[in-house]
Amino acid sequence: MRLLKSLMAASLAILMTLPGMATAAPAPGGYNWSGSYAGAVASGGLFTVEQEDYWCWWACNAPTLQDWDASIGLQAGHNWQNGNFVHGLVVDWSTGFENSESVRWNSNTTGVDWSAEWNSYATIRGRAGLAAGNALVFATAGVAIVDVDYSASEFQPSDNCSDTDVDCAAYSDTEYGFAGGIGVGYPVGDNMHLTFEYLYIGLPWAKDRYDSDEEDNPTDTDDYVSWTTSAHIGRVALVWEFDGL
Repeated sequence: MRLLKSLMAASLAILMTLPGMATAAPAPGGYNWSGSYAGAVASGGLFTVEQEDYWCWWACNAPTLQDWDASIGLQAGHNWQNGNFVHGLVVDWSTGFENSESVRWNSNTTGVDWSAEWNSYATIRGRAGLAAGNALVFATAGVAIVDVDYSASEFQPSDNCSDTDVDCAAYSDTEYGFAGGIGVGYPVGDNMHLTFEYLYIGLPWAKDRYDSDEEDNPTDTDDYVSWTTSAHIGRVALVWEFDGL
């Protein structure tokens, strides 16, 4: 969490101190998209977790977790405009997504609890597009920075990863992945605009070994579990433009 916020703050500081680039006036009759902006972003989308249990310690067919979720966050950036062509940089930070599922056998007495969560996520992206009248149509791509927690925990029947005698695989770290999408922007006042955006975020494969905490056999398996997560996200951002006021 601290790392994500630090990266966003550093990126925003860079944006605010970039030297002014040669910027031509917008096309006649069009909205001027050049300048800095900051505001809020709301997101909702499909969060998917692909899981594999390689050596069938508990679940040869690990479930794919997939569900809809929502998040809110902050966004800031800077645009440069040359005629109809607009390009810029944007950084944002949002709360995360989570999903879980349980697989039970033997009348619910044994099984595995699967869980995956993005505690929070940030992106640092470039944008480029064309202004047409008051609208801006753009494509965007860059880096996603995600604070993740994954786990697969034996069910006996009410244990979790913190208990003894429970086999558990868990992975918790900051992951870096790809973020890209398309969107459209439109002014809603003299110094404010809305953007509607589709964004895909994909993270690389992560893994951990099932580990039993029994004192006499602390690592009694080399069965690895892996997680690969992604999200298809619809976003709405309302930002305030503060250059040239």
